[in-house]
Amino acid sequence: MSLQTALQELAAFRADNTRKSQETFEKGVIVLKSGINTKLGEESWAFLEQLALASIDIGRLDVADRCLEQLRAKFPDSPRVDVLTGIRMEATESTTKVLQFYDELLKIDSANVAVWKRRISVLRRIGQIEKAVEELTELLDTFYTDVEGWLELADIYSSCNQYSSALQALSHALLLTPQNPFTFLQFAETAYTAGDLPLALKMFLVVIDMNDREDADTIPLGISVRAWWGTKLSARHLLSSPEAKTSPSNTPVPKNLKMIDELATERVLTSYSGEKGVQTRIALRLSEAYEPAQTPNSSANITSLAHFLKTSKDNYLKDLKDDVNKGAGWMVVMGNEAGDLDSIASSIAYAWIQSEVHKKPAVPLLQMHHSDLLLRAENLHAFKLAGLSDNHDELLTLSEMSPFKPFPSKTFALVDHNRLNHVYTIDNPGTQVVAIVDHHVDEGLYPDANPRIIAPAGSAASHLAKLLPHEIPPELSTLLLCAVLVDTDGLKPDGKALQIDRDAATLTFAPTSTFSNSIPPLSALAPIDRPNPDALFEAQAIKDLTATLLDKKADVSHLGGYDLLRRDYKEYTHPLPWAKGTPSITVGLSTVPLRLKAWGTDGKLEKDSVKWMKERHLTVLGILTSFRDTTKMGKSGKGKHKREMAWVILQEPEIAGLGKQAVDKGAVGKPLTTETLAARLWTGLEADTEINVKKHKNFDHAKGTLPPESKIKVYKQGNEKATRKAIAPIVKNILEGGAASSTATTANSAGVKEKL
Repeated sequence: MSLQTALQELAAFRADNTRKSQETFEKGVIVLKSGINTKLGEESWAFLEQLALASIDIGRLDVADRCLEQLRAKFPDSPRVDVLTGIRMEATESTTKVLQFYDELLKIDSANVAVWKRRISVLRRIGQIEKAVEELTELLDTFYTDVEGWLELADIYSSCNQYSSALQALSHALLLTPQNPFTFLQFAETAYTAGDLPLALKMFLVVIDMNDREDADTIPLGISVRAWWGTKLSARHLLSSPEAKTSPSNTPVPKNLKMIDELATERVLTSYSGEKGVQTRIALRLSEAYEPAQTPNSSANITSLAHFLKTSKDNYLKDLKDDVNKGAGWMVVMGNEAGDLDSIASSIAYAWIQSEVHKKPAVPLLQMHHSDLLLRAENLHAFKLAGLSDNHDELLTLSEMSPFKPFPSKTFALVDHNRLNHVYTIDNPGTQVVAIVDHHVDEGLYPDANPRIIAPAGSAASHLAKLLPHEIPPELSTLLLCAVLVDTDGLKPDGKALQIDRDAATLTFAPTSTFSNSIPPLSALAPIDRPNPDALFEAQAIKDLTATLLDKKADVSHLGGYDLLRRDYKEYTHPLPWAKGTPSITVGLSTVPLRLKAWGTDGKLEKDSVKWMKERHLTVLGILTSFRDTTKMGKSGKGKHKREMAWVILQEPEIAGLGKQAVDKGAVGKPLTTETLAARLWTGLEADTEINVKKHKNFDHAKGTLPPESKIKVYKQGNEKATRKAIAPIVKNILEGGAASSTATTANSAGVKEKL
């Protein structure tokens, strides 16, 4: 992209008040590197502010700091720069420190609305909902015309199921923006959720009436489609249920309700088919003739996925705030530490099943910090398709749980892994794993878990299909479908997909997802007389969705080595029965979709590995790369698929501490040193025929960049099909095997020196 094009598009983003953080960052870096921003005059400062916000959004805090430094130098006393500084602090500093910073700014200028709003957003994020409402109400008493504040207050009330209060807040927004159809639409949808169907119908019709483009000769588009859908749902409920006509707001029901229902149906069908008139009416009659009657458990009564997530998170944090012991009454559902889409979607789905079907308090917890969500672009795309907000405040992460030590809940459900991390049991007696849904190697733990589903599948999400009810939120189906497509390359034939994945995607997820109108009907996908296992794979909408997800997954060009190591990461604890005192060590495995030369040369591999290992208190870190070698084009035309391995064993403080512990105990066995551990690991890896490793001769790690006595070894992996799922059990057998049974034999001293 040319420099001039980047400048023009960035200026357009500012003019339209468009965030588009990833695009803004990519274009902004081009401008920043050129140095031309210093020649833009006053526009330069707007550019720096724009780039700083985008950099914070995508986690490139180094670029954000560079922009802030220039802004502070130019405007040392600017309240606007102070707010930007606070937003930057929110990404890394504790909430206590951030709130103190905002408090100091408000002492200087109590009328600084921007600071006030940031403080309120922080309070909401950490679960102090009552305090957030109190301060937001105080702000609106002072600045009544702040429409954004009224909308935020309405959203908070809605997330707490206080819909009458939400409607009151929205009524103020309507008074302030009487010509904004989007505010009327939000009011209508809130009234619908609150059960005031006459009021909802009235407001949906107002939205339609406000749209100048809406008439009988046009095809409904945009906001009109949503308003006609709301009209259709409201009218149908009012026709089918006499109780629904009772309005808390005393709004009368129109006399021509049936005509409104028929018109809404025709307009909705027109928006999707592009046809008007008789053909649409025929389609209407056919669809109604075969549509089952609504039941109390029908999809019309199912809340959105975003609403479920926000409500469960807020209620859980509120309980912990009121009394931390209330956490024992909740089930916490977790995927693994890698934070891939399969783990996230599966944990959300199982929590939804427990909460909405079995009526048990359950909340999904993502084993990552909120800022780490930005490391996986494919996840962000799936979140957007599933209706989550751009800031993903609906998701509960480790960032919100950091104030609670020890962990406040005792009941866990595990998805996409089957061993509970020990950090959740520290000073937390009585912990129990009550459910497991996984597709990895069974570690034989928690035999009383129910369900205990640990079986092969391309995606753990596929196992959830058999647990889901018939009616589920379309957004949840979309999230699960995306997870399966990412893990199976779009259900590629002869690939990772098993029959359970094809059945889950074809029979459950796709037909109930938001893509249901874009794929062939179930009768065509799975005909009884002519079954085609690859029918969904061949659907164009699925191909397009898969391509988008995989492209976003593969694009890690904006990430440095440290981010690459933590982006797709899993952690394991291994006891070492062959070492003195039988100590346990922590091993991490990072999957990186780039070859080592692309990011790890000149000591970067060692530097970033040590930083991540010390942060995670690791003894061993395995870096597993997977990439396409474009210098050797395969049959696919995408380059030959290759894999590498780099293994780092850290001396300080992990090994030193464990070795001292063994000496203190006077235990028998081999002393635990980096030398003995490396000899065992190197020998075991090189002896394993499944992965078929060979010393990497084309990658030289930097000498002297690791702490003393630490070790590193880099391999080429012969079997490019062996993923982390296969390598983790191999490492477990090598490290946990006894002297006689281990796959890693003891090397003599000469052999050890040669290997190290």
